[in-house]
Amino acid sequence: MVNLCALLFLVSILGGGVCQVYKKTEVEFATSTKNYKVYKKPELSLQPSEQKVVRQAGKGNSYFMRCRGTAGKLRWRHIQDNEEKDISTSTLDRVHSEVSKSGLDLVFGDIQNEDEGRYICENIQGYKVFFEMLVIQPIDFGSTPHYQPVLFGQTSHRLICNVKGHPFPTVTWKAKGKNIWNKASNHPHEKYEMDGTSLIIKDISKSDQGKYLCKAVQIVEEEVIVKESSFKEIVIKFKIEQKPSWITSASQDQFYGYVTGKANMTCEAFAEPPANFTWTENHLTGHVMDGAVFTKDHKSTLQIPVDHHNIFGAYKCIAQNIHGRISKVVHLTEGAKPGTPYIEIYKIFADGIMLRIQEPQAEMFLKVKGFQVEYKEVNKSWNESHLSELKLTSSIYLLQGLNPKTLYDIRARSRNKAGLSDPSNVIFIKTNSPSAQALNRSSMSGMIQNTELLILLLAMLKIVSFEVPLQNNMI
Repeated sequence: MVNLCALLFLVSILGGGVCQVYKKTEVEFATSTKNYKVYKKPELSLQPSEQKVVRQAGKGNSYFMRCRGTAGKLRWRHIQDNEEKDISTSTLDRVHSEVSKSGLDLVFGDIQNEDEGRYICENIQGYKVFFEMLVIQPIDFGSTPHYQPVLFGQTSHRLICNVKGHPFPTVTWKAKGKNIWNKASNHPHEKYEMDGTSLIIKDISKSDQGKYLCKAVQIVEEEVIVKESSFKEIVIKFKIEQKPSWITSASQDQFYGYVTGKANMTCEAFAEPPANFTWTENHLTGHVMDGAVFTKDHKSTLQIPVDHHNIFGAYKCIAQNIHGRISKVVHLTEGAKPGTPYIEIYKIFADGIMLRIQEPQAEMFLKVKGFQVEYKEVNKSWNESHLSELKLTSSIYLLQGLNPKTLYDIRARSRNKAGLSDPSNVIFIKTNSPSAQALNRSSMSGMIQNTELLILLLAMLKIVSFEVPLQNNMI
């Protein structure tokens, strides 16, 4: 090609004329018979020299491309969806061009989806260079709720995963340790099935409750080469909701109390979300004014002081949530205060004691159901005491949670369906050191209980430690 050009150039000198040769690189040479000068096509180049630019949309994400040219005035144009427009030269615009020493810069501020497309730099002679911009819209789960319930009784449910992004992400789910993805076809008996970006759960049971994970993966490829990739996950809590229903095993409608005591009435109802409980006197519509209501683990307790006989009668317990409402009537009947128990020390440890509690004679038809043991350090009041509820078993009971080498006052009350008895006798003990073995204090208990003046003196001095010989029946 060069030899041919030289030959034609020689011909042009001798005979006049023009020679134009176009190479595959599009570099153009021209000659004139008048001045015999050779003009080279003005060069245009991009910096960076990327033919395809991938950028993420969002506030603070910026970019610029420089167009370098050797001659002529430059301009930038944008082509998107077959529409072409010139780039603004005003620096106040988010996307604009700025003149630099070596060319014309294209500046992007806070890249947006609309910036995607082809950008062409052109000089006044009509020569051009261009690049393509792909704008990535980050993965966004938008309004996808983190808690998605289903009403009890439904056989299937759709978990929603509202995914947005550009390019559109690939979505998969993880359920009960199993990975689920979109398939060309699904077996009708499969537990899980994807429909678009949603997950369908079939044959719903309570075991399906729990956490489900929706995962979105975004990949940008060019000729099988990954240019950009990202992923995002959202955990969705799935729960079966239902209207309130009474817990049959705990159902009770008869309660007892006695004048001067406090009566406790309870009702238990399972519901999801948990029910709100209210109590009314059966012949009235308003709430019980003199009682206190305690609710825990689907169980509501109405505690009411029995100041007079008018307190006895019927009460209504109401359980309600967003799915429904139920109510039941319970009765408070006069009973008798249980008899007062008698307690004595059986064994002492570093962090607890064993008590012998003598059960009082049952009052009327209400048998003793258990005991309430109350204990405190000797330098504190009974208002600062701790309580331990014990079910009726044998005559020996274990009280745990005490501190080593500490002086305690201990007393107990009997409990029946009507309430608690008056407090028992008070015993005074000192727990062992952490390294000591258990001591049998039964032989000392009578002396301690019968010598009240000595007990008071020892408690004030706080210096006495009882030591007795080790017994063969130690624990």
